[in-house]
Amino acid sequence: MRSLENLEYSFVIRELQAAVGKYFSNVYRIAEGKYRLKVGDIQFIIEPGRRLNLAKFIEEPGEPDHLVNLMKQRLDNAKLVSVEQVNGDRLVVFTFDSRPVQHRLVLEGFGKGNLILVSEDKTIVAMREEEWSDRAVKHNQPYAYPKSNTVNDWQSALSEKYVITALLKLPLGKEYSKEILARCGIDEKKQGTSLVETEVKKINAELAKLLSSIEPLAFFDKDLMEDFGLVRFSKYKNIEARSVPSLSEIIDEYFLHHKEKKSERLVKLERRLEEQKERLVSLQSEAKEIQLIVDEAYGKYGELETVLVEGKKHKLEEVESKLGKYNAKLKDKKRKEIEVEL
Repeated sequence: MRSLENLEYSFVIRELQAAVGKYFSNVYRIAEGKYRLKVGDIQFIIEPGRRLNLAKFIEEPGEPDHLVNLMKQRLDNAKLVSVEQVNGDRLVVFTFDSRPVQHRLVLEGFGKGNLILVSEDKTIVAMREEEWSDRAVKHNQPYAYPKSNTVNDWQSALSEKYVITALLKLPLGKEYSKEILARCGIDEKKQGTSLVETEVKKINAELAKLLSSIEPLAFFDKDLMEDFGLVRFSKYKNIEARSVPSLSEIIDEYFLHHKEKKSERLVKLERRLEEQKERLVSLQSEAKEIQLIVDEAYGKYGELETVLVEGKKHKLEEVESKLGKYNAKLKDKKRKEIEVEL
């Protein structure tokens, strides 16, 4: 299942502006890592690392966690004064005014995602506490936004690496960067510094065209929604693209009904796990049989000792007759192996 890209966050934030000026009403934990925030009469879904959108479908809440409880306490009747995207990244900040204190609810949409309540520049509570070499998300410690890698001029980011790496520094997202190159007929793995002037002009022209024609779309294959986006992706040229009135609405529908497809690697791992479980059952059965043999052998220890002592007294050719009462048989003369019955 896909996650929202930079450009899509930008579009959704426009739709969320209707909540600005209204007051915090409630917050619910829908499931692990999934929350529904209510501001005035507007509700939206926050799923860190995956999505942000106005709520079309109202799901029943689960048990509140520590984040929900503290948000209710600190944001009670606080006014939402702004919803902003930071540096065009997958980083969204909701600023609430509960005079004399302002609180920021920060959605980190990259990686595993996080949702952090910040007051007076310190983390009050977070969905998960994390620490890196240059910053930390921990209770009562200063909160800092992650360093931004976005640029406004992709040409300044060109290097000997693939050309796609330069476009990925624009506040667009991977799929939109790939789309621009697909429309230009330029291999995304082409070395950035090997682009010629005509190719650079093509990319700039397609970039401008893409940004001027964004609209919320849903992609359907035989009435089954495959994806959503803000442009008519080339990869979906053979399926239907439907214009929709709201990106939030189609995001909510996609995540409610679209089942996550298992990767080929995950399928292989699950198959291997099942095989290992079956092998474990077989080994456990074998272990029980071996243990029975060991227990029985231990009970015959005295007789075994007698057989060994007597066997060492005689030549291999004499063993069968000397240990006749044990039905001794010479199995392998070279390896000096005999078989007896106890």
